[in-house]
Amino acid sequence: MTYIPKPIDTSKVSLPASVQGLVERLARNVHDGWAQQHIKEGWVSGPTTDLANRVHAMLVPYEQLTNAEQEYDRISVEQTLKPLVALGYRILPPGHVTMASVATLDSDPVSKSDVAVTGNAERLFDLCHATTAELYHEADKAAVRQQRYHRCLAVMAAVCGTVAALFALMQLATPLRSSWQSALESVFAAAAVLSVVLGMLGSRKARWLLERHKAEQLISLRFRALAAMLDGSGHVVDDEGLRACIQEQVRRITEMNESDVRRWMARDHRKNQPPCPANWPVLAVRQLYLQHRLKPQMEYFAARARKGLHTERWSSRLAPAAFFASVAFVFSHFVYELMRGGHGDLFSILLVLMAAALPLIGSGFRTLRGAFEFGRNALRFEANNASLARLVAHLEATNDPAVAAEDMWACEQLLETEHRQWLHLMAESEWFG
Repeated sequence: MTYIPKPIDTSKVSLPASVQGLVERLARNVHDGWAQQHIKEGWVSGPTTDLANRVHAMLVPYEQLTNAEQEYDRISVEQTLKPLVALGYRILPPGHVTMASVATLDSDPVSKSDVAVTGNAERLFDLCHATTAELYHEADKAAVRQQRYHRCLAVMAAVCGTVAALFALMQLATPLRSSWQSALESVFAAAAVLSVVLGMLGSRKARWLLERHKAEQLISLRFRALAAMLDGSGHVVDDEGLRACIQEQVRRITEMNESDVRRWMARDHRKNQPPCPANWPVLAVRQLYLQHRLKPQMEYFAARARKGLHTERWSSRLAPAAFFASVAFVFSHFVYELMRGGHGDLFSILLVLMAAALPLIGSGFRTLRGAFEFGRNALRFEANNASLARLVAHLEATNDPAVAAEDMWACEQLLETEHRQWLHLMAESEWFG
């Protein structure tokens, strides 16, 4: 009889990004278990494998294996995990709050219909998470990378441009002229021009805003799905139809370009709330939404507000301080010249240079503040955090499904509005590229 193996088809199964670390850990465990068994059987480690004398070259720590040998263990683990996913099982990290488990915390009895709806909503959330998680992390990393490029170019242009202008100013003072000053002036001026050109050619700010918009849309998709993809009876479509619907939205998000972001910013985004199912499991959905969406977002708003306000406090004072210090140097020069009888010596020239240089330095700081918008961003984060806190308090206090659904929809609308405000603010910031 001819044996034809028929393993479970896992060709369409992809493990979520959150499981990749688990794969590596289990691969290490597979190797350790294999090594432990061989050592019990009398095998020893050696430079080459000798089966007759029970010597094996792979009896070493996992880190000392070759990439090919480690990959063999990883494949073994994936061949175990993927069939589980294909059969409908879910792999959840420790501390994951499932909607079914949260529902059991309710003091009211949970009906069978509620449990069914909870399972549908949980399945929907997990499917959205599995579809968007990896793409979200990619977009988030790209946004952080483009933001760093943008900030480095902004700092480089502001600092080098200011220093070049200071050296040019020093050239006006004949006693202070030297060849090395001219050389440094040229170097800093070239660096400032280079940063401007790189910013304009690379469109770093536009790319940063695009990738951040993609990341925000992907993370919003999984939570909007809880309300927008359930029909009036609280049931979702079949898995294939649901997956196709989510993948289509993901495709639209990932294919966005800079023009799409500008059009999105200009559109009217007021949306009607989808109907709330009569048997919506309010406590389960609410707990999931609070833990994974609202609480982390509030912590982010609060942290950014604190950091922005701290930076704004000291940076906002530098330009006015430079201006008044410049006026003080002008007055000092006037008094000094009056006392010296109008003879311009080296000290007199230094006073004039300081009076002219300080506004230049203040202008450099204003350029940085205009590029980053510390103050306005901090106030915006603070205001949105306060508004979100009020909505969260109301959401936590209600047990009315309709009111809870309305509160969650209002939270999503607030977060979308906050993102649009941020895009407008940064797109209109005083910077190139």
